[in-house]
Amino acid sequence: MYPKLYIGHIPPTPEARRVLRYYALELSERLRARSSTQAIYVLFNFSPSKQMEHEPVDLLLLQENTIIVGILQECKVPLDIFPNGQWQIRETGQQMVGMRGETPLEQIKQTRATIRQRIEDYAAAVPGITVGEQGLQRITGALICVPSIHPESRVTLDIADHRSQIKVLGLDELPALAMMTNSAVTMDEYTLQALVSDVFSGQCWHNGSQLLFELAPTSLRLRVLTAQSQTEQILPLIEETNVVGRRNTPLRHEYRLTLTGDDLMSNDHAIITCIPDGRVLLQDTSTNGTWITLPGQTEEHLHHVEREIVPDTFLRMGATNLRLETVPVHTQEDI
Repeated sequence: MYPKLYIGHIPPTPEARRVLRYYALELSERLRARSSTQAIYVLFNFSPSKQMEHEPVDLLLLQENTIIVGILQECKVPLDIFPNGQWQIRETGQQMVGMRGETPLEQIKQTRATIRQRIEDYAAAVPGITVGEQGLQRITGALICVPSIHPESRVTLDIADHRSQIKVLGLDELPALAMMTNSAVTMDEYTLQALVSDVFSGQCWHNGSQLLFELAPTSLRLRVLTAQSQTEQILPLIEETNVVGRRNTPLRHEYRLTLTGDDLMSNDHAIITCIPDGRVLLQDTSTNGTWITLPGQTEEHLHHVEREIVPDTFLRMGATNLRLETVPVHTQEDI
């Protein structure tokens, strides 16, 4: 199944990890709705070259005849984008600039040129890697507004930018652009995979059907306590929001811990939030409530309220008993 998602670098902050996870899954869902059979590889947050290791590129989308280089730009207010490449927040007049003080359009042009050179050098040096006789002169450079372009924004590009395949669009419009764009390259799946993994050091993150790993695991987990004859279930927790309940299908890319076989548990029974400062909050969202027993204390009933919990807290949701615990740290002697 496609698309296949890769990642170069894991963002350094919890907020950046949360945002990247959401937009990556949102794009994956939209691309899959367009085509689940065409080979599509998307690489997120990667270094275009060793000289630009600290200036990661947000997105590289590859198909057999399409290469799109994208920079994500948050766009929750109206923007004015002028033919000279200047971006301005309409309400404040503030100019938007890149890491080196360049305009966003200059940033995407420079990034596209670097990526084009890397691909050309690799294709010339490695047998079996082909990008077609047309070369890489029609790579699309896209400034991608997230979650979408504000409807009151004014976008005016120079005619030369249009001709050189520079685009400004919303993330919601990217799948349509990918389906319509022909960069005059011809790449087989071996080449697509080699580019994202070998050239730009991407690690497979989503195999087309599910995430292979989470960007932000924590040192905490839930253990489902069962009878001695049954196998205990371990549920890893991630940073920020973890939804616990009977529902199988996540809602809008949420991280869900599904517990089956307990009709007394609500579909969305509780939310466990792991805060970067180490605190853990439990918010009951169930019909009948959640019972908690903090270490050294008596059992307490929570119903539609929030409480801070700590490792070794016992939880009861419906007829299911759980314990919040710290993941053991394995030393070299344990291996």
